[in-house]
Amino acid sequence: GERYSQFPVFPWLGFMMFGGFCAVQYLNSKEKDREKNFVMRLAISGFACLVGGRLFSGVLDYIPFASWDIRANTFFFLERFGIVLLLLVACWIFAEWRKTPARPPSGGERSFVLDVSRESLFVYAAHLMTIYGLFLSGKSFSGIYGGTFGIVACSAATLVLTGSMILAAKTWGWLKLRHVPLARGFSFATAFVFLYLFVTQ
Repeated sequence: GERYSQFPVFPWLGFMMFGGFCAVQYLNSKEKDREKNFVMRLAISGFACLVGGRLFSGVLDYIPFASWDIRANTFFFLERFGIVLLLLVACWIFAEWRKTPARPPSGGERSFVLDVSRESLFVYAAHLMTIYGLFLSGKSFSGIYGGTFGIVACSAATLVLTGSMILAAKTWGWLKLRHVPLARGFSFATAFVFLYLFVTQ
């Protein structure tokens, strides 16, 4: 089978760097009481990136010696980055509508958006393992079902995966807060298993 990273350094390093840039700019705008203006600019930028990436997606077909067969495709990055920005705006709108406190009081109401954001690394790794992990007799869900779902089935699978990741993030966050030794032991055990698989496979 193919052996390459599902998330190579480029263009995914760009997502990380832009994420840090947006976070710094958001904090600065919030300190200056210009948070809504920043979010509006974020929405416009996201829409522009999404539409621009889609409109120019076929431009490489008309450039001599150009090819789509590259991992770090500029228009791929723009389109996906636009989606990420729009999702970020949607999360901000949801948090504002729900009036979610940044640090909820103990035992108080919490937001799944904050829970997932605090455990973003866990969700990042877990959803990749769920989709691409070779658990089913050496085959992954992607290998078995990839390219076979229609719109309805794909939407349903996305909702199931999203709900599972939200539940997993909330559970992992609760475990780290209430059962620190158990969470630490689970982390070390997981790291050992993955190190073993990395060396032996």
